[in-house]
Formats: sequence, structure tokens, C-alpha cells
Amino acid sequence: YLPSLYGISLSLSEEIAFAKKLGADVSFFLYGGCARGEIRGDRITPLASQARYYGVLIYPRFACSTKEIYEHMKVKKTLTNRENIHIIMKSLHDGKRINTWARYLNNDLEQTAFRLYPRLSAVKKALLRCGSEFVVMSGSGSSLLTLCSTIGRAQSMLQAVQRSKELKRMHFVLFRPISGFIHLPNR
Repeated sequence: YLPSLYGISLSLSEEIAFAKKLGADVSFFLYGGCARGEIRGDRITPLASQARYYGVLIYPRFACSTKEIYEHMKVKKTLTNRENIHIIMKSLHDGKRINTWARYLNNDLEQTAFRLYPRLSAVKKALLRCGSEFVVMSGSGSSLLTLCSTIGRAQSMLQAVQRSKELKRMHFVLFRPISGFIHLPNR
């Protein structure tokens, strides 16, 4: 998307190298489709999936300090639950509905970010009220990712968001898992 936005030509490996400079997990979004991100999110393994989910990436127009979030985070001594990963990967492969596997996804930074930035928590709750099937903070915030099982549901959710007084002045990107994403104008 960035090369087309700026009218430049980059190979995928050049895009990935640039994406890693922006953030550890940014390169994940260059692949399209379903993938598993490991290590810091920069080791990407594409996954076969029957699923066709639609997402909306929301930037609430305020930033979160990654440093501050990590400084205030209570460190968990547990590793990612491998059973949960297996459930998620099987559900994606089989094309299961979002509500059957989303409860196994989490972002350990979310709780701390929401405590430090209550507005971010309010945005997540408002997105759920607008019909999102799943909302998770991306990285250390402040962007949030929502997932919907159909394009119709994603568009209905976006329309509800655009009517919402709580979600004024948000920046949205609607994307499809395989074919890229559609940039929506600022509100």
C-alpha cells in the first residue's frame, strides 16, 4: 500500500525491511491472508485458511507511549498457551466463525494501555456496541483492529461507527484478507 501511495516501486523483501523499521509486527500486514506472527511478530508463516474475514483498522487520533505501557505493565510469567494457538489455527483453517475462536486471542499490553489511556478502552467498547464481532488493540496501541465475518457486517459496523458521537474523528481502514485494503477518508 505505501509504495502505491507514494508512487514508488519496492520488492516484497524491501517492503519487509522497511516495515521492520516501523515496528516489530508491521511486516505481518504485508503478506495478506492469514498468517502466524512469531518472535516479535516479524517471523511470518502464512496459514492455509478457508476463512474470509473482513477487518477495520481504527486509529483514534491519539498516541500511546510504548515505553510508558511497558514501564507500567505487570509482567506475566506465563507463555502463550499453545492449546489456544492450536484452537485458533484450526478454526482459521476450517473457516469457523469469529465468535468460535476470538476469545482465545488477546494482547497482553491492552490491560495496561486501557488503564493508562481510558479513552482507548472507551473506543473499544464503542466499537463493540457498533457491531464489531471482535476488537483487539494492535501492538502497544493506539490503533485497534476489529474483525467481521462478512463484508456486509463490516460495512454495517462502519456505518454505525460513522453515526456514533463517541467515535467522531477516528481514522478507518477497511481491508479484505486476501485482496488488500480500502482506505476510507478521514472523518
